[in-house]
Amino acid sequence: MSTSTSSQDLPHLNFRSFVEALKKDGDVAEINEEKDPNLEISAIIRKSNGTDDKALLFNNVKGAQNRLFRILGASALLRNPKRGRYGRLARHLALSASHKPGVKPNIVETGSCKENKLFGDDVKLTQLSAPLIHQADGGKYIQTFGMHISIARAMIHDDKHLVGLIGKDCPWALCFGVPPAAIMASSTPLPDGVTELEYIGAMTGTPLDVVRCETNEMLVPANSEIVFDGSLSVTETAPEGPFGEMHGYGIKVDCITHRKDAILPVSACGQLTDETHTMIGSLTAAQIRQLCQDNNLPITDAFAPFESQVTWVALKVDTARLREMKTDSKTFSKQIGDLVFGDKVGYTIQRLVLVGDDIDVYDGKDVIWALSTRCRPGDDETFFPDAKAFPLIPYNGHGKHSPTRGGNVVSDALMASEYTTGRTWQAASFKESYPEELQESVNRERKVMGFENEA
Repeated sequence: MSTSTSSQDLPHLNFRSFVEALKKDGDVAEINEEKDPNLEISAIIRKSNGTDDKALLFNNVKGAQNRLFRILGASALLRNPKRGRYGRLARHLALSASHKPGVKPNIVETGSCKENKLFGDDVKLTQLSAPLIHQADGGKYIQTFGMHISIARAMIHDDKHLVGLIGKDCPWALCFGVPPAAIMASSTPLPDGVTELEYIGAMTGTPLDVVRCETNEMLVPANSEIVFDGSLSVTETAPEGPFGEMHGYGIKVDCITHRKDAILPVSACGQLTDETHTMIGSLTAAQIRQLCQDNNLPITDAFAPFESQVTWVALKVDTARLREMKTDSKTFSKQIGDLVFGDKVGYTIQRLVLVGDDIDVYDGKDVIWALSTRCRPGDDETFFPDAKAFPLIPYNGHGKHSPTRGGNVVSDALMASEYTTGRTWQAASFKESYPEELQESVNRERKVMGFENEA
């Protein structure tokens, strides 16, 4: 076993350093007044979520014992565009590692996650200052964001047990406040045969320091803020929810270790915007783009529009290459849909929107404009009734149809000429309807003319 290196203190490899980096960015609002984890903290986070405002660090959580724990909200959301819209996500180092060899983690003897340890009767989950996220939730969800090695959820059941959406009898560990790069890996549908720990190393170019748990042999990031370890049972179950309408598996917590002044990241999920949209949707779209490119399809960019609750992915098509394929709308749509909906990276996506070179897939308004004006409902759409459906989307899980099959569609917002001769139109937009010199002049003079918003 080797010792830790200073690289482990970089913001993308250390959650505490990440929080300090956000402070230096002027991107954290520290709230030192006592706030109640029973709905109040989540209400503040949810109100902030839709405003692209600062991350929220609650330093004085009502009921917290020995500062276990503080709460960080909105840790992976969007910033005000004037301050770099995706800057907080960039701090996580969101780089694709699909084609890089995995880098095995570095096992160390101990780490800051072991600064404090609780065993036996000292493990009392119901006494933790866990938040009640929404007033209709079935309980307090301590696990909502920033876990290793998946993004899932878990609700406190009693002093020793959580219930959540996890898979089979096994040793178990749950970490909070993991390295931001690990959060990225947890949000990404990885290729088969790739482990999250090795993916983190490939993504960052640095082996991740990990330590063994206290009660089992599982490896966890050495600088995690908080670690629960114990065992998971699929035979001992308990009601879980509402928060997704499922019954959960029993998770016994035998030990809690944590850093001094530990910080619990919390996601108050719901309508735009939360970490589901900014991270899981964006990373899924990146993997879909890679899948298409690996299969020699003319896709240059992909993004899950936030306005779609990241149930869509818009795919920008290189129309020059498309014309070289000598294909048509139905054939191309089926080729794309069979590939994406048949792969695990497309599991959470119900609609693929094909757009041309003139559409910015990272601008939701542009995508919706293209879909609304260039895709004739039904005629320009190809449906996949046998594809796997994502049951947590309300129209699947609570609709009249199968919650697990169908509802998938490719909507072709390419004009017919883009398959044959190329564009035959010019958009009535600022970018396309005016000479570049005039655009530059207007942009320079906006503030002088009294405009407040940036172009």
